[in-house]
Amino acid sequence: MKELKGKIIKEIYLNEDKEIMVFKTIDNEVISYQTKNDCCNVVWFETWENLDILSNYKVNRIIEIPMREVDPTRGDSVEEVYGHRLETNKGYALIEYRNNHNGYYGGTIEFTNYKYSDKELKRFRKIFEASNRAHNEDIDDRFELMDI
Repeated sequence: MKELKGKIIKEIYLNEDKEIMVFKTIDNEVISYQTKNDCCNVVWFETWENLDILSNYKVNRIIEIPMREVDPTRGDSVEEVYGHRLETNKGYALIEYRNNHNGYYGGTIEFTNYKYSDKELKRFRKIFEASNRAHNEDIDDRFELMDI
């Protein structure tokens, strides 16, 4: 998800099968990711937390969350969860995806160059929309926030 670094996210969409996630920036740039799997596994976006952290703040850092095995929620015997942590000056959001398989197949997500139109995004579920409050980017860029 390195394509999100330096971007201010306005909206996030997810398709019905949870296999495509689309980010729209405040500049109306469309950045999309699709899960990839082999013949004997299924990969999907499963969890997204703290998305409000993205509201009006630039994504400064992206950390990959290492894969770990979890109890299966779908048909096959092995399920792994992994994902990305998107950090802003306000905190971080978490996006996790899962891979369910028979023990031999891996899966991932990939950046796509496809630019979904607003008409196409109407078929998706909007899972995040930034608040309308003003954003002072100058302050965010000049000062590093610190815990007191």
